[in-house]
Amino acid sequence: MRAAALGLGLAVALGLASCSTPSDTADTADPASTTTAAPRASIDLQPVIQPGLPCAEPPPGVDPSSFLPHEEDETVCAEVGPAERIDLARAEVVEGGATGTEWVIEVEVADADQPAANEQFNACASASTGCPTGQLAIVVDGVVISAPTVQQPNLADQPFVISGGGSDGFTRAEADDLLDQISG
Repeated sequence: MRAAALGLGLAVALGLASCSTPSDTADTADPASTTTAAPRASIDLQPVIQPGLPCAEPPPGVDPSSFLPHEEDETVCAEVGPAERIDLARAEVVEGGATGTEWVIEVEVADADQPAANEQFNACASASTGCPTGQLAIVVDGVVISAPTVQQPNLADQPFVISGGGSDGFTRAEADDLLDQISG
């Protein structure tokens, strides 16, 4: 398997989308079954400070601008830290994911943004004070798309996947819609 592994940990328990290692089928996907984003694709990486909070109202002392809903369930929010905008060299829909049969977005961080992305990944991999939960939110248009527990440093050095869509993963249409959002 060639892509970076991001642990599921709390992300699954909280009903969040998760990143996982794509199966080898993602490497050999039929080119006709993939959709590639325009080169201007980008995502925000934000450390998760407090996951699984009800969205009705931010808790006392939480800045409302750091209080974001989850794509899977917009009644569940997370308090997140500062955003780092990351440009992607590549983003495409491929069949793969943890089961090898779900649709995922495989992304590759642009070379110029790898150091900044790795800084975020590494802070969460070590559960530093800037990322106390070890989870890193992948945010698109102010919505948490995925919030995996980061288990390895320097994940931006290689492609990784964004998966989600509940227990069955993204449908092809959901993955294509997310790719459109990322390509915004």
